[in-house]
Amino acid sequence: MFNLKHLILLFVIAPITTQSYALSIGELHHQMRVVTSEVIVLKKQKAAAVQTRAFGVQVGKTKLHAYIKGIELLEKISRYQQQNNLPPLAIPDLPLKRVKSKNILVIVQLAATQMREINAAANLIATPVKKDTSSKTASDLYGEILQASYLMDSLLEPTNLAQVMRNNNRIERGLADIAKRLNKPVNSIQLSTYTDKKAEDVTLGLYKLLYKLAHLQRKLKIKPLVVPNFPTGTILAEDANDTAGSVIADLTRIAHKLKIAPIKTESESSVVQNVNVNSVYAQVVRLNHSAQLLFK
Repeated sequence: MFNLKHLILLFVIAPITTQSYALSIGELHHQMRVVTSEVIVLKKQKAAAVQTRAFGVQVGKTKLHAYIKGIELLEKISRYQQQNNLPPLAIPDLPLKRVKSKNILVIVQLAATQMREINAAANLIATPVKKDTSSKTASDLYGEILQASYLMDSLLEPTNLAQVMRNNNRIERGLADIAKRLNKPVNSIQLSTYTDKKAEDVTLGLYKLLYKLAHLQRKLKIKPLVVPNFPTGTILAEDANDTAGSVIADLTRIAHKLKIAPIKTESESSVVQNVNVNSVYAQVVRLNHSAQLLFK
């Protein structure tokens, strides 16, 4: 007979049972490897000769970094869908609060669903992925998402400067929001004029911005980001755009700490298309000046 003792025991055991089935980073990493497998089979069919960018070992990444890198992957899948006259997926907004494994799972599952639909339409079947039982970190997960993202690049038209400008516009709004919350001056300098800049200069300027954000995070008692090594080889607009995405991720970490809303997603169609590398670099100089004002 079910009595009071059974009821008490049920309440004691329930939290333990729920906790034992908590979603691990290792499971997320496996699910993401499945997504990568889907991207690989599509690349073999559509862009076998295109070389994929290499990336280094990832260090110090958090679940939030992985989540936002996952959003970038979804943006690339959406772009592929648009290029091939397929219904594009809706891109989620940046997270409003601390990211948990279950939040990342939603992003990963959405990427998997979309890639399977794309491959099914092309009669492509991905290679099954054997489960890896070794423990994984958020940095491992981030690296797997980054690999899928780089593979997607080979299936897309090259990143243009308007896309970099779009992310930089978001960065500028994020810095202004932080300045307002900290009662710091908002940047009012005009854009300078340059004539000889390259994608490498834009990327380097965004790396300088990452170091400034790490300094600000220390002041705010946030575990500072670990700035990755500067990319090797020929630096392209893709590298600048990836770095801008990293800036947005750590601006989001700061926004969470200060309890302000993260930067809203901006449609690619909202950005003026006829921009050049000199104007994008001028904007990055302005962004660094805005970040410097946060220390005054």
